[in-house]
Amino acid sequence: MLDLLDDYFWIPFIITAVAGLFKFWQYVDTKKDRQRQIEFENYHILIQRIVTPHTGLELPFIDVQKAAVFELRNYPEYKEITKEILTNWINRTKNQKSGTELNDIMGETLIKLGFKQ
Repeated sequence: MLDLLDDYFWIPFIITAVAGLFKFWQYVDTKKDRQRQIEFENYHILIQRIVTPHTGLELPFIDVQKAAVFELRNYPEYKEITKEILTNWINRTKNQKSGTELNDIMGETLIKLGFKQ
């Protein structure tokens, strides 16, 4: 008769469980790395939309910039560099009449990210 309390009986189950947990951890880690890479690429696309003029867009460029600045709020892990980029932009354009609305949105984004203006 099979003795369930026998030490050797549980060894294959323990090995299988450990191997399964290891593979699951690898899968989760790989998914996290992919997601981080996607977020990194999306963040840089947003920054590019803010600082690089686009030609041939149906929307006015200022609207693209506003949307991109608003979206930066979804990337708190990059808040330090976002602060630097937006603060530099605000300082460069604060004497220009046309950029005041965008600068206001940038200021709101800085506040939302936890920085006082």
